[in-house]
Amino acid sequence: MNDGSDSLRVCELFRSIAGETTRAGRPATFIRLAGCNLRCNWCDTQKAWEEGSLLALKDAIEILSSTPDKLVIVTGGEPLLQAGTLELCRKLDISQLDEAVGIILDIKPPSSGQQDEMDFDNIIRLKPGDELKIVVADREDFDWACEVIDMHKPVESVNILFSPASDLLDPKKLAEWILNAGKEIRMQLQLHKIIWPNEPEGFQILDESADCE
Repeated sequence: MNDGSDSLRVCELFRSIAGETTRAGRPATFIRLAGCNLRCNWCDTQKAWEEGSLLALKDAIEILSSTPDKLVIVTGGEPLLQAGTLELCRKLDISQLDEAVGIILDIKPPSSGQQDEMDFDNIIRLKPGDELKIVVADREDFDWACEVIDMHKPVESVNILFSPASDLLDPKKLAEWILNAGKEIRMQLQLHKIIWPNEPEGFQILDESADCE
């Protein structure tokens, strides 16, 4: 992976409708960074496991700042594997965006096979307005996630988001569990998969030759 702070390894750069989190439904520009240290069993973005294409940080900022969207989503893979990610967020936050950089923290449950790789101290590091997102594939995942929340107790104004793993859990079943749990959990569906179920999401900005696939 890239060790410098003046460039990024990029898998995709595209405009779309935000499909998840409390930003769902908003027009957004996405930069999907390449590389991930996890191998979740049900990962739906395996293309981000690859090396991607090298893009100078200044060029990435220029592209992201030139779109009409006020929301930029830096995603992966695992974006924080790259040294340039923090500088990218800093530059965007003080230039074109009208909102502070927000953290959306994914915690992987047992069905992912990666639960032992989690740093749960990150939950208490979340600040007000940040978000904690957990993909749930079965009842074991749901109960585990509720226990994690009870044990690590994010600050009250952190949004807690549960979503059903695609093709593995009926959303109705997750809704039933949430209703019976008595916790402040927000259920979410992947809006982009509803809009573009069998085709690439949104509109690519980078030339196809720069894509990591």
